[in-house]
Amino acid sequence: MATRDVFSEDELAQLRGFPEPACAELIRYFTLGPADEAFVRKFRGQDNVLGVAVQLGTLPWLGFVPEDVAAAPAAVVARLSQKLGIPVGALRGYGAREQTRTGHLREVAGYLGWRTVDGPRWKAHRQRARRRAAAARYRPRGRCAG
Repeated sequence: MATRDVFSEDELAQLRGFPEPACAELIRYFTLGPADEAFVRKFRGQDNVLGVAVQLGTLPWLGFVPEDVAAAPAAVVARLSQKLGIPVGALRGYGAREQTRTGHLREVAGYLGWRTVDGPRWKAHRQRARRRAAAARYRPRGRCAG
């Protein structure tokens, strides 16, 4: 069953976009340490520095980065722009070229230690997951307390 068969277009757009972060999420994911700040400052232009900073916090927060980075929640942009001393409006110009956003996202993922999975590793991962799922189906289930 395709995703579009389960969700409406509006629901899909909402799932693919930015939610509003809770205060704890804002602090946890969008506080730049000295190494993080040095990493984002290596990019040229205020729009790129701020855009990469948004991606740097968003990837671990959501597990992906929405396509429209400039649509990040105002609280996220304000927090990062204050830390970096960059005007909030600089983000509007970020990622006009899809290649820029994609290239930056690859660099962010590498910086965070995320790895891509190639064909053979992906196949092995899928096989392990299927074996685990099959084994889980035949395990006796305990009762939940409560």
